[in-house]
Amino acid sequence: CQAGDVAGACLSNAEAETVNGQFGLSCPIHNAGLDAEKIEESDLPDVNCFKAAWVAENAETACGESTDKDGNACVWCQTNGDVAGACLSSAEAEMANGQFGLNCPIGNAGLDELLGS
Repeated sequence: CQAGDVAGACLSNAEAETVNGQFGLSCPIHNAGLDAEKIEESDLPDVNCFKAAWVAENAETACGESTDKDGNACVWCQTNGDVAGACLSSAEAEMANGQFGLNCPIGNAGLDELLGS
């Protein structure tokens, strides 16, 4: 998906269909024989946390104040050695922790780390 001339996001077809036309994103949709009626909403990724950070002036703060589609707190995952990060649902953060340079506070250990305990 392209956001203007300088930014973009690599998303699955299902994610692209969900965010196409939102947040200034333009996504080419490739159905590749998929029947959209057969895709359950639960099969789609949770984009609530991503959306909260994408449109905010302070993504990390917005992430901490947002919830995923199930009402659980979003998680801010810091990139190693950088000020950037990603706002993910707790399930996504568990999968992404340690991947792509992301450091995500997971479970009580992550909470203790954030609180300085």
